[in-house]
Amino acid sequence: MVRVSRRRFSLLLACGLGLYAPPPLRPASGGGASSPDALKRLLDATLSDPAGARAIGRRFLASGPDVAGDAQALAARLMAARPASATDLRRLLAGCRDDDRRRRDFVLVDGWILPRLEAQMCALTVLL
Repeated sequence: MVRVSRRRFSLLLACGLGLYAPPPLRPASGGGASSPDALKRLLDATLSDPAGARAIGRRFLASGPDVAGDAQALAARLMAARPASATDLRRLLAGCRDDDRRRRDFVLVDGWILPRLEAQMCALTVLL
């Protein structure tokens, strides 16, 4: 099992997703991540610590029966937006994460309070 401190995890997510990214992207006109494999490659390239994200993802997936379905719905939304690069995916995720913060949509994962999107993103690293 990979041990990740809360401070390091927060720092890695902040660096990986970019705290000050532009608003969410519109769907790309061509190409982009339109399959689970392509989305997984972009997601892995987006994260600064994929192993740490997988550890959090496993804990989040164990937290309830609806969690996997919600993460899969996030994957479907991301594939519909067809981000063409890790930078595009970071921008898209940052906009969604900011929406979670505005709505105060947080989850508790193993003692950590995270925006729901970040927890779902970590779950996707396990599911894809």
